[in-house]
Amino acid sequence: MVGAAKRYLSGLALLLFGGLAAGCTQAVPQYNLYAQAFNAQYEQGEAVLDILSGAERTVVVRRLDRQNTPFRPDDAAYYLDNVDPPITASFRASVRTLKVYNEALAGLANGEAANALTARMATLASNVTDGVAAGSVALGGPAAAAGAQAAVAGVAGALEVAKPIFNLAATAASREAFRQQLIAGYPAMRGLIIELRKATPEMYEMMERSLVRRGSDESPTGLSLDADRVLAKNRQLLAAWVLLMDKSLVALAQAVAAADSNNSAMRVAGLTDASIELKVFAEQMRAIRLK
Repeated sequence: MVGAAKRYLSGLALLLFGGLAAGCTQAVPQYNLYAQAFNAQYEQGEAVLDILSGAERTVVVRRLDRQNTPFRPDDAAYYLDNVDPPITASFRASVRTLKVYNEALAGLANGEAANALTARMATLASNVTDGVAAGSVALGGPAAAAGAQAAVAGVAGALEVAKPIFNLAATAASREAFRQQLIAGYPAMRGLIIELRKATPEMYEMMERSLVRRGSDESPTGLSLDADRVLAKNRQLLAAWVLLMDKSLVALAQAVAAADSNNSAMRVAGLTDASIELKVFAEQMRAIRLK
Protein backbone atom coordinates (compact mmCIF):
# COMPACT_ATOMS: atom_id res chain seq x y z
CA MET A 1 0.00 0.00 0.00
CA VAL A 2 2.78 2.43 0.97
CA GLY A 3 4.82 1.52 -2.11
CA ALA A 4 1.81 2.00 -4.37
CA ALA A 5 1.10 5.42 -2.88
CA LYS A 6 4.72 6.47 -3.33
CA ARG A 7 4.75 5.26 -6.94
CA TYR A 8 1.53 7.17 -7.63
CA LEU A 9 2.86 10.40 -6.16
CA SER A 10 6.20 9.96 -7.89
CA GLY A 11 4.42 9.55 -11.22
CA LEU A 12 2.28 12.58 -10.50
CA ALA A 13 5.35 14.59 -9.61
CA LEU A 14 7.07 13.61 -12.86
CA LEU A 15 3.98 14.63 -14.79
CA LEU A 16 3.85 17.97 -13.06
CA PHE A 17 7.56 18.65 -13.28
CA GLY A 18 8.07 17.38 -16.81
CA GLY A 19 7.23 20.75 -18.29
CA LEU A 20 9.73 22.62 -16.17
CA ALA A 21 12.04 24.50 -18.52
CA ALA A 22 15.73 23.63 -18.41
CA GLY A 23 17.70 26.17 -16.41
CA CYS A 24 14.58 27.64 -14.78
CA THR A 25 15.41 29.07 -11.35
CA GLN A 26 11.91 28.65 -9.85
CA ALA A 27 11.01 25.11 -8.80
CA VAL A 28 7.33 25.96 -8.49
CA PRO A 29 5.69 22.50 -8.58
CA GLN A 30 8.33 21.01 -6.29
CA TYR A 31 7.84 23.69 -3.66
CA ASN A 32 4.07 23.43 -3.94
CA LEU A 33 4.26 19.70 -3.27
CA TYR A 34 6.61 20.38 -0.36
CA ALA A 35 4.24 23.00 1.11
CA GLN A 36 1.31 20.56 0.85
CA ALA A 37 3.33 17.85 2.58
CA PHE A 38 4.44 20.15 5.37
CA ASN A 39 0.89 21.36 5.91
CA ALA A 40 -0.17 17.75 6.46
CA GLN A 41 2.45 17.54 9.23
CA TYR A 42 1.18 20.85 10.61
CA GLU A 43 -2.34 19.40 10.76
CA GLN A 44 -1.08 16.51 12.89
CA GLY A 45 0.66 18.95 15.22
CA GLU A 46 -2.49 21.01 15.61
CA ALA A 47 -4.44 17.89 16.58
CA VAL A 48 -1.86 17.10 19.28
CA LEU A 49 -1.88 20.67 20.57
CA ASP A 50 -5.67 20.67 20.79
CA ILE A 51 -5.39 17.72 23.19
CA LEU A 52 -2.52 19.37 25.06
CA SER A 53 -4.53 22.55 25.51
CA GLY A 54 -7.30 20.71 27.35
CA ALA A 55 -4.80 18.68 29.37
CA GLU A 56 -2.85 21.75 30.48
CA ARG A 57 -6.05 23.49 31.52
CA THR A 58 -7.20 20.49 33.56
CA VAL A 59 -3.87 20.03 35.33
CA VAL A 60 -3.42 23.69 36.28
CA VAL A 61 -7.03 24.40 37.26
CA ARG A 62 -6.96 21.38 39.57
CA ARG A 63 -3.86 22.77 41.25
CA LEU A 64 -5.40 26.21 41.58
CA ASP A 65 -8.54 24.70 43.09
CA ARG A 66 -6.57 22.56 45.55
CA GLN A 67 -4.68 25.63 46.70
CA ASN A 68 -7.90 27.63 46.89
CA THR A 69 -6.19 30.27 44.77
CA PRO A 70 -8.18 33.49 44.31
CA PHE A 71 -8.86 34.69 40.79
CA ARG A 72 -5.80 36.25 39.19
CA PRO A 73 -5.79 38.04 35.83
CA ASP A 74 -2.72 36.08 34.72
CA ASP A 75 -4.70 32.83 35.08
CA ALA A 76 -7.58 33.95 32.84
CA ALA A 77 -6.66 31.69 29.90
CA TYR A 78 -7.11 28.62 32.08
CA TYR A 79 -10.81 29.28 32.57
CA LEU A 80 -11.81 29.60 28.90
CA ASP A 81 -12.12 26.56 26.66
CA ASN A 82 -11.61 28.50 23.43
CA VAL A 83 -8.24 30.02 24.38
CA ASP A 84 -4.93 28.18 24.63
CA PRO A 85 -3.34 28.21 28.10
CA PRO A 86 0.25 29.57 28.21
CA ILE A 87 2.35 26.46 27.55
CA THR A 88 0.20 25.30 24.65
CA ALA A 89 0.06 28.87 23.32
CA SER A 90 3.85 28.91 23.21
CA PHE A 91 4.04 25.61 21.30
CA ARG A 92 1.24 26.53 18.91
CA ALA A 93 2.85 29.86 18.05
CA SER A 94 6.04 27.96 17.27
CA VAL A 95 4.28 25.46 15.00
CA ARG A 96 2.52 28.33 13.22
CA THR A 97 5.88 30.04 12.67
CA LEU A 98 7.19 26.94 10.92
CA LYS A 99 4.12 26.90 8.68
CA VAL A 100 4.54 30.56 7.72
CA TYR A 101 8.26 30.04 7.08
CA ASN A 102 7.50 27.22 4.65
CA GLU A 103 4.81 29.26 2.94
CA ALA A 104 7.36 32.04 2.47
CA LEU A 105 9.78 29.59 0.85
CA ALA A 106 7.01 28.47 -1.51
CA GLY A 107 6.06 32.07 -2.23
CA LEU A 108 9.64 32.87 -3.17
CA ALA A 109 9.74 29.86 -5.50
CA ASN A 110 6.39 30.82 -7.00
CA GLY A 111 7.82 34.16 -8.09
CA GLU A 112 5.64 36.30 -5.85
CA ALA A 113 6.10 40.03 -6.15
CA ALA A 114 8.22 41.87 -3.59
CA ASN A 115 5.19 43.42 -1.90
CA ALA A 116 3.60 39.99 -1.38
CA LEU A 117 6.86 38.65 0.03
CA THR A 118 7.12 41.68 2.29
CA ALA A 119 3.69 40.83 3.72
CA ARG A 120 4.79 37.23 4.28
CA MET A 121 7.95 38.37 6.04
CA ALA A 122 5.97 40.74 8.25
CA THR A 123 3.64 37.88 9.20
CA LEU A 124 6.61 35.63 9.90
CA ALA A 125 8.31 38.25 12.09
CA SER A 126 5.02 38.84 13.93
CA ASN A 127 4.55 35.11 14.57
CA VAL A 128 8.07 34.82 15.96
CA THR A 129 7.45 37.80 18.26
CA ASP A 130 4.17 36.25 19.43
CA GLY A 131 5.92 32.96 20.10
CA VAL A 132 8.66 34.63 22.14
CA ALA A 133 6.03 36.54 24.14
CA ALA A 134 4.01 33.36 24.75
CA GLY A 135 7.14 31.58 25.91
CA SER A 136 7.91 34.41 28.34
CA VAL A 137 4.41 34.16 29.82
CA ALA A 138 4.71 30.39 30.20
CA LEU A 139 8.16 30.64 31.78
CA GLY A 140 6.80 33.24 34.19
CA GLY A 141 5.08 30.54 36.23
CA PRO A 142 2.92 28.06 34.33
CA ALA A 143 5.84 26.04 32.96
CA ALA A 144 7.32 25.53 36.42
CA ALA A 145 3.95 24.56 37.87
CA ALA A 146 3.48 21.96 35.13
CA GLY A 147 7.06 20.66 35.10
CA ALA A 148 7.66 21.88 31.57
CA GLN A 149 10.36 24.50 32.08
CA ALA A 150 12.96 22.81 29.86
CA ALA A 151 10.47 22.21 27.05
CA VAL A 152 9.20 25.78 26.98
CA ALA A 153 12.69 27.24 27.37
CA GLY A 154 14.01 25.21 24.44
CA VAL A 155 11.21 26.25 22.09
CA ALA A 156 11.36 29.89 23.20
CA GLY A 157 15.13 29.88 22.78
CA ALA A 158 14.88 28.74 19.16
CA LEU A 159 12.41 31.56 18.47
CA GLU A 160 14.73 34.08 20.13
CA VAL A 161 17.45 33.07 17.66
CA ALA A 162 15.03 33.49 14.74
CA LYS A 163 13.62 36.86 15.85
CA PRO A 164 16.38 39.23 14.61
CA ILE A 165 16.74 37.31 11.36
CA PHE A 166 13.09 37.58 10.41
CA ASN A 167 12.74 41.13 11.69
CA LEU A 168 15.48 42.00 9.20
CA ALA A 169 13.76 39.97 6.49
CA ALA A 170 10.60 42.04 6.98
CA THR A 171 12.56 45.10 5.80
CA ALA A 172 14.11 43.42 2.74
CA ALA A 173 13.62 45.24 -0.54
CA SER A 174 14.44 42.59 -3.14
CA ARG A 175 13.72 38.97 -3.89
CA GLU A 176 17.40 38.11 -3.44
CA ALA A 177 17.39 39.72 0.00
CA PHE A 178 14.31 37.69 0.94
CA ARG A 179 16.01 34.52 -0.27
CA GLN A 180 19.15 35.23 1.75
CA GLN A 181 17.20 35.91 4.94
CA LEU A 182 15.04 32.80 4.55
CA ILE A 183 18.18 30.72 4.13
CA ALA A 184 19.76 32.48 7.12
CA GLY A 185 16.72 31.55 9.20
CA TYR A 186 16.95 27.85 8.38
CA PRO A 187 19.15 26.80 11.36
CA ALA A 188 16.70 28.44 13.77
CA MET A 189 13.72 26.74 12.10
CA ARG A 190 15.51 23.40 12.16
CA GLY A 191 16.32 23.99 15.81
CA LEU A 192 12.67 24.82 16.49
CA ILE A 193 11.51 21.47 15.10
CA ILE A 194 14.13 19.69 17.20
CA GLU A 195 13.03 21.54 20.34
CA LEU A 196 9.37 20.71 19.70
CA ARG A 197 10.36 17.08 19.27
CA LYS A 198 12.28 17.17 22.56
CA ALA A 199 9.24 18.69 24.27
CA THR A 200 6.97 15.73 23.49
CA PRO A 201 7.73 13.78 26.71
CA GLU A 202 6.49 16.76 28.73
CA MET A 203 3.43 16.99 26.48
CA TYR A 204 2.68 13.33 27.09
CA GLU A 205 3.15 13.70 30.84
CA MET A 206 0.67 16.58 30.85
CA MET A 207 -1.87 14.48 28.95
CA GLU A 208 -1.41 11.62 31.40
CA ARG A 209 -1.72 13.84 34.48
CA SER A 210 -4.93 15.33 33.17
CA LEU A 211 -6.52 11.87 33.05
CA VAL A 212 -5.51 10.80 36.56
CA ARG A 213 -8.26 10.70 39.18
CA ARG A 214 -6.61 10.53 42.60
CA GLY A 215 -8.40 8.35 45.12
CA SER A 216 -10.12 6.39 42.37
CA ASP A 217 -10.97 2.80 43.25
CA GLU A 218 -10.82 1.79 39.59
CA SER A 219 -7.04 1.68 39.34
CA PRO A 220 -4.02 2.15 41.62
CA THR A 221 -2.56 4.48 38.99
CA GLY A 222 -5.61 6.72 39.10
CA LEU A 223 -6.41 5.91 35.47
CA SER A 224 -9.72 4.27 34.64
CA LEU A 225 -9.98 1.82 31.76
CA ASP A 226 -11.51 4.56 29.62
CA ALA A 227 -8.69 6.92 30.59
CA ASP A 228 -6.14 4.25 29.66
CA ARG A 229 -7.71 3.98 26.21
CA VAL A 230 -7.69 7.76 25.76
CA LEU A 231 -4.06 7.95 26.84
CA ALA A 232 -3.09 5.16 24.45
CA LYS A 233 -4.72 7.08 21.58
CA ASN A 234 -3.00 10.32 22.62
CA ARG A 235 0.35 8.51 22.76
CA GLN A 236 -0.24 7.22 19.25
CA LEU A 237 -1.03 10.72 17.93
CA LEU A 238 2.02 12.15 19.64
CA ALA A 239 4.25 9.40 18.27
CA ALA A 240 2.93 10.06 14.78
CA TRP A 241 3.79 13.74 15.13
CA VAL A 242 7.33 12.90 16.26
CA LEU A 243 7.90 10.73 13.19
CA LEU A 244 6.43 13.42 10.95
CA MET A 245 8.79 15.98 12.48
CA ASP A 246 11.71 13.66 11.69
CA LYS A 247 10.64 13.53 8.05
CA SER A 248 10.00 17.28 8.06
CA LEU A 249 13.61 17.89 9.07
CA VAL A 250 14.76 16.04 5.97
CA ALA A 251 12.28 17.80 3.67
CA LEU A 252 13.07 21.24 5.10
CA ALA A 253 16.79 20.68 4.57
CA GLN A 254 16.13 19.80 0.92
CA ALA A 255 13.84 22.81 0.43
CA VAL A 256 16.44 25.23 1.77
CA ALA A 257 19.25 23.51 -0.15
CA ALA A 258 17.26 23.90 -3.37
CA ALA A 259 16.72 27.60 -2.63
CA ASP A 260 20.42 28.02 -1.83
CA SER A 261 21.78 26.26 -4.91
CA ASN A 262 19.87 28.07 -7.62
CA ASN A 263 17.70 24.98 -8.03
CA SER A 264 20.18 22.45 -9.40
CA ALA A 265 18.62 19.29 -10.78
CA MET A 266 20.04 17.19 -7.94
CA ARG A 267 18.64 19.52 -5.26
CA VAL A 268 15.22 19.62 -6.91
CA ALA A 269 15.13 15.83 -7.13
CA GLY A 270 16.01 15.61 -3.44
CA LEU A 271 13.23 18.05 -2.56
CA THR A 272 10.73 16.06 -4.63
CA ASP A 273 11.67 12.74 -3.01
CA ALA A 274 11.62 14.15 0.52
CA SER A 275 8.26 15.84 -0.08
CA ILE A 276 6.72 12.64 -1.40
CA GLU A 277 8.01 10.68 1.61
CA LEU A 278 6.57 13.28 3.99
CA LYS A 279 3.23 13.46 2.22
CA VAL A 280 2.75 9.68 2.06
CA PHE A 281 3.64 9.28 5.73
CA ALA A 282 1.36 12.19 6.71
CA GLU A 283 -1.55 10.49 4.98
CA GLN A 284 -0.83 7.29 6.89
CA MET A 285 -0.78 9.19 10.18
CA ARG A 286 -3.96 11.01 9.29
CA ALA A 287 -5.69 7.66 8.80
CA ILE A 288 -4.58 6.63 12.29
CA ARG A 289 -5.89 9.89 13.75
CA LEU A 290 -9.31 9.45 12.17
CA LYS A 291 -9.80 5.88 13.44
